Amino acid sequence: MPYLRRTTLCCAELLQAYKVLYRNLRYGTERLIGLGVRSMQFHINVWKGEDGYLIGKCVELPAAMTQGKTQQEVVENMREAILLVRQDIQAEAREKKAQQLTVEA
Repeated sequence: MPYLRRTTLCCAELLQAYKVLYRNLRYGTERLIGLGVRSMQFHINVWKGEDGYLIGKCVELPAAMTQGKTQQEVVENMREAILLVRQDIQAEAREKKAQQLTVEA
């Protein structure tokens, strides 16, 4: 299937992705950019749905899913989906006054 793009991460890459995600969720994108971090990279699995649209799901944030007619549209929509999921996670943590812990696996 030409529309299927799978990304496989080894344990070290996955751990690094979660560390970056944790930093980004903790400090927010704006503060990270101020610290010299330009952007985060997320991996997306993309496949063709039954209705002909492409469906995308973020590997690091499974709650971030989207669709589009082209791969470019899926990527653009995924940027927005990731931002919304991150904002939701941050808001929930503030609301519940969550304690943040770091776990290495």
